[in-house]
Amino acid sequence: MLAILDLLWPTNPLVYGPIVVWFCIRPLFTFYSGKRTHGPPRGFLIWIPRVFLIDSRTILTTNSLEAYLLLRFQKFCLALCVLAIVVYGVPLGWVYQRVPIPLRVYRYGRISFYNVPKGWNLLLPTLLCILYTVISLYAIVHETYFYHRARDAVMLRSGMLERVSTRTVLFKTLTRNIYEDDIRDELGAADIEDVLIQCDTTRLEDIFYQVPHFRGAVERGLLRSMRHRLRTGTDSSDPGPAQCLQWLDFMWNAVILERMKLEKDEALETGFVFVLFRDFRTAMKAYLCNDYTLEPIAIGVKPRDLLYDNFHDLLPKDRLSNDGWRNHLLALLVPVAFYVPFSSWLVYLAKDILSRVTRDVTLVFLALCMRWLAMQGLQLRRLQRSVVDRLSMNMLLEMDLYTIFLVCGGFFDPKMPVVLHDITNAIYIVAIQADLLIFVSLTFALLAKAGAITPREIWESRQLPKNNLTVRYKTFILALILIMTASPIVPLIGIGCFLFLVINYFYWKYNLLYVFADVDDSFGFYHGESLLWLCRCAVWGGPMQLLSTVWVKHNFAEIIHKFMWRRSLDRGLRADFVVCIVALAIFVLLSMCTQHYYDFIEPLMNLHPCIISDDTHRLERDIRDGFYSPRPPKHVFARLYRFIWPDYATIREFVNPRTCPPAPNLDAYLRPWEEMDPFPIWLPEDPDGIAEEMAETIRDTFDSDDSCVVGCGAYMDRKGKIHLDEMEASQNDWLRGIGMRDA
Repeated sequence: MLAILDLLWPTNPLVYGPIVVWFCIRPLFTFYSGKRTHGPPRGFLIWIPRVFLIDSRTILTTNSLEAYLLLRFQKFCLALCVLAIVVYGVPLGWVYQRVPIPLRVYRYGRISFYNVPKGWNLLLPTLLCILYTVISLYAIVHETYFYHRARDAVMLRSGMLERVSTRTVLFKTLTRNIYEDDIRDELGAADIEDVLIQCDTTRLEDIFYQVPHFRGAVERGLLRSMRHRLRTGTDSSDPGPAQCLQWLDFMWNAVILERMKLEKDEALETGFVFVLFRDFRTAMKAYLCNDYTLEPIAIGVKPRDLLYDNFHDLLPKDRLSNDGWRNHLLALLVPVAFYVPFSSWLVYLAKDILSRVTRDVTLVFLALCMRWLAMQGLQLRRLQRSVVDRLSMNMLLEMDLYTIFLVCGGFFDPKMPVVLHDITNAIYIVAIQADLLIFVSLTFALLAKAGAITPREIWESRQLPKNNLTVRYKTFILALILIMTASPIVPLIGIGCFLFLVINYFYWKYNLLYVFADVDDSFGFYHGESLLWLCRCAVWGGPMQLLSTVWVKHNFAEIIHKFMWRRSLDRGLRADFVVCIVALAIFVLLSMCTQHYYDFIEPLMNLHPCIISDDTHRLERDIRDGFYSPRPPKHVFARLYRFIWPDYATIREFVNPRTCPPAPNLDAYLRPWEEMDPFPIWLPEDPDGIAEEMAETIRDTFDSDDSCVVGCGAYMDRKGKIHLDEMEASQNDWLRGIGMRDA
């Protein structure tokens, strides 16, 4: 097929494949543009070695951050797959070598948990689950930190900040929780927007210093340290008070508020945009993505540019929050705390207290409950949206029935009739077929969810489908974790998953290198969601699915055996059975209540926004759909401005892009009294000389002899009354210099 494509490529430009220039030291990767080109012969087979040789980091420069993170996620899942094969396959292979040869033949030589000795048949998979869960979570957390550092390095580089800062400036209001409660309760403000619009600096200072829960109210020492670091260019890794800032909200000051009240004509002359948002998350999305259609309170134009280009230095890079390590520790210890007490080796220790039948019934009920928890935790109901997804889920449920009947021959007495052996063998073959069908159906569902089923559709679209990335990742993770852990032939399915992941990795690498010409980069936003989903699957899906399957296989068979041969059925239910059921119910409730501990990665997602590509040309789309005029702003607060437009696309026509000087950036975090020049102070002369002492202190503070003057026709008597000699004051050079003509 490759040879035929190589032969037909010059004659048929629609053949799926890249156009590569031969006989060049540095190949030129080009794409078909619809025109017949001439020059050196073009071939198809040259892409094969280059897919293997080109490093994934090259895609970061040739394609996008989205493509690089996609391939990195594929390699990360490959590593988890190899880890699962090693963790599950090596102990089972070691146990399999110790099984006698006749027993190997009887059990068809399969490497599974059936070959584990009776006393360890449930303890071993429990320990393996705990080991795999802890290692996987540790790797996922570190991969998540790398993901956010990579986004910071790409999204917050100087080039992108310059592109955003030349046109826009961003402000931020109070956070939602303070906006709703603290302002009205403690300050009694009727409407915080009125405080901001009217430039009530007294109220503003109360907001910053009297509201205890306001995260933007940082200490002055931290503010000075931060400003000094920004001015001097000190490395952000240096220890200092500024490193204590886990989250910094942009601060309002009187100068910014005054500048916001300028008229439209004066603002249009300078051509800078200001956008007012309600919360910090929306402001971060708009600033980083250059998308100012995300629910703004007001959009207008401001005269000067106060840019917060250095705000990304204040965001946490290496830790979530002050209690991030606690969430991480809980996520690692909660599975261990739940799996160990309810594993069957404790039941074996209590074999003198619990009867055999009671233990089996309890474990079966526990297995069914954990199976239900795994179904809920993995949210398999979301996959019932297409025929392929329904097929996958039906096969998954049918496999449970097959495995239940499969274990009927695992612990039967060798003296049972031969017919039962034949039935067991047939059921075992059907179970293997069910596993393979599930694997194939989920694989097909993965390719179908990719948005381009056939190579031709991929070639014609040349677009990486962003909207289906999350769904594709979820299906991919289900195919990896569920199939490996639920299958009775774990190593075989594990190797199959590994081969599938390798093929899938090179499939996407080829398309990212040669096919996707114009990728709308979302800066890897869906990659973070995939890591979060992978974390939840690692905590809930894999261990619970494995434990429930093992419990069903090893205990339900014994129950069927007892019922079929009527052994040990002369004893009824005892009180210990009721105790086990109550303990199981408590375990299920605690498992559901502690599910929020597994969301310790989710706070990191709030630091980075998502590109909303559909809103890029919102105004043009609205006009095309029948909205022939811009709609008025929906928010009531936006109607108070006279120069407000419905979206950022409308405002672009009035903006004159220009390069902003870096000087205003240094004073972006200053308060009004720290940013502006000192006010001239005129003190009346007093008999005790107190005014002279105060004047000396003021001059030393501001390092200026003209910042304060005493007398100049003004004096205060013993009773505290101030008298002014207008003639002397009008002839004073200092007063005339500051424009003071009348007292």
